[in-house]
Amino acid sequence: MLIFLDEGLTFEMLDQMAEMEPNRVVCLDKSFNGEQADALKTNAVQLFKSQDIAFRTV
Repeated sequence: MLIFLDEGLTFEMLDQMAEMEPNRVVCLDKSFNGEQADALKTNAVQLFKSQDIAFRTV
């Protein structure tokens, strides 16, 4: 399980998380900020879904 509690999540960080092959990833909703917040969150959902990793924001 990976838990991300910081702000400023990036596309590169998502890729690094997926490479670790966790069963589950939990991120703070406020981690998705800035102009690309919606695209970043959508990318996270699709990336983790494609690799059978449970993903949740809180």
